[in-house]
Amino acid sequence: MEDAACTQGSTRAEARTKAALPALTAFFLSSLYIRMLNATIFPAVAALAPLAREASTGCGIATSLLVALVMLRRPSGIRGRLFAWLATALAGGGHLVGWAGVALDSGAIATAGLCLSSAGYTWLSLLVLVALCHLDFRRLAVGLPLASGLAYLCAPALEAIPLAGGAACLAYALATVPLINRSVRQPLELAASSPALDGATLLRPSSYLPLTSTLYVCMLLFSIASGFGTRFFSDAGSLWGQVAAGGTLLALATWNVRARGSDRLDALFSLVLVITMAGFFLALLPTASIAASLLLGVGSSVAGVLFDLVLVVVAARNPRAELLVFAWGGVMSTLGAIIGANVGGAVGDAGAGSAMQFATVIVAVALLAYVELGMRSFSFSATVLGLRPDEGLAA
Repeated sequence: MEDAACTQGSTRAEARTKAALPALTAFFLSSLYIRMLNATIFPAVAALAPLAREASTGCGIATSLLVALVMLRRPSGIRGRLFAWLATALAGGGHLVGWAGVALDSGAIATAGLCLSSAGYTWLSLLVLVALCHLDFRRLAVGLPLASGLAYLCAPALEAIPLAGGAACLAYALATVPLINRSVRQPLELAASSPALDGATLLRPSSYLPLTSTLYVCMLLFSIASGFGTRFFSDAGSLWGQVAAGGTLLALATWNVRARGSDRLDALFSLVLVITMAGFFLALLPTASIAASLLLGVGSSVAGVLFDLVLVVVAARNPRAELLVFAWGGVMSTLGAIIGANVGGAVGDAGAGSAMQFATVIVAVALLAYVELGMRSFSFSATVLGLRPDEGLAA
């Protein structure tokens, strides 16, 4: 009996490991796509259409908002298999249209392609996060920083190879659905059969994270600070910034090997805060711009992995709300990043001097004030453990 139980336990562990590899591979491709998008595609289109980045990002935000609205009002509108292949067609086809626009020297065509691909890639990214929900905490705590760190380290090599960035983006579009199709089939069916979540949150508030939760506000503010810092100091240490971010994430994955529970989330948040504040403080020194850029880039990379990890752990507590959690979290992080980047760009264009230092101080103090005052009673671990699954029972 004991031998049979041990054999069965070993078989289940092997099955979980095999199931984790496709989901983490898809997450690696997703992270690599973001690196390539910012390093190769956006710069190529910017010369033809300066607002292409904002238009593309806006389409991604609109897609996430639409998913959140459907989950709140009419979850039966979710068509998992149809939407998955439609997203693949939009992501891959839009990407090709975007490059065709660059080849034809047409900003309109390039922007249209980026907008189409952004909508498709947004849905694929949501599916990747859904696929991660079946992993245990230790695999997530190790796998997410490991996959993201490898993406950071691979990016500089791909940037040096012509068309490699575009190939990486196409690989993400074409490989995602085959990798995670089995993992997301059941969660999407559950989401489609669920009642409207705007009513469910009222009947069972302990099962759903409010859209006004401190977690989402924290994501928004940190994304604003991250976007501001990386855009403001984007001219310093780009290559070494990616290497530093990748190395830090690999070290973080090693540190998380012994992670046993969600209490590790609060420690990671403290680490993000320290790195980010150090970057902003060094930015005030004219001779420390490269160090500031490195620290802000590292802080941004760790914050991105932390918030992805938090969202996956939160969503896994209530499978009915997975899409809503990921869609709303994507809106907050993307909106914050584009706000921060545009503010940072505007301040940077105004010229160096006291105005830049003043803006840096304002952003740093605002972020620190919210953490100390607005998040005084907030805990990532307590938020996760406080959520109970929605069994769909009548009130």
